Amino acid sequence: MSEPTAKESKLIHPLLGAIMNDRLDGPNGVRELSKNKSLLNKRNPAPNETNYTPLIRAASQGSWQMVEILLKAGADPWAYDEFGHIVARFAFNDQIYPLVKEVPYRENVRKILLKIGYTRHPPVRREVLKLAQEGKWPPEGVRLTAEGVSGDE
Repeated sequence: MSEPTAKESKLIHPLLGAIMNDRLDGPNGVRELSKNKSLLNKRNPAPNETNYTPLIRAASQGSWQMVEILLKAGADPWAYDEFGHIVARFAFNDQIYPLVKEVPYRENVRKILLKIGYTRHPPVRREVLKLAQEGKWPPEGVRLTAEGVSGDE
């Protein structure tokens, strides 16, 4: 298991560093760090970067096993970054082909997102930002967390 790089230590928090370096297990891995609730929705503080959450970062790089772990740990499934990126847009985008080992995890993530209130056609970035500005994001009646929700059944 690799240790955080000097850049990670100075610019980003440990959970984001683990995601960016594809560290799933070990003391500095996503599985262990996701137990620290204070890191789950902590945004990237690095300059010249978007203010994404660990969940958005993991989804954007196609790390679906990590996304599933983060969702089940209580990461905010409705979080969006400054550009309106949301986890569901990555999950339901069939033009992004996951690595074979990630396919079952992406399917579980899709099931989890559907169970908490997303549709198979989540809003585009501009719409997310507009809804947020109007105080309508997340939509009414949805489950605000995926903690305890499983996509396995």
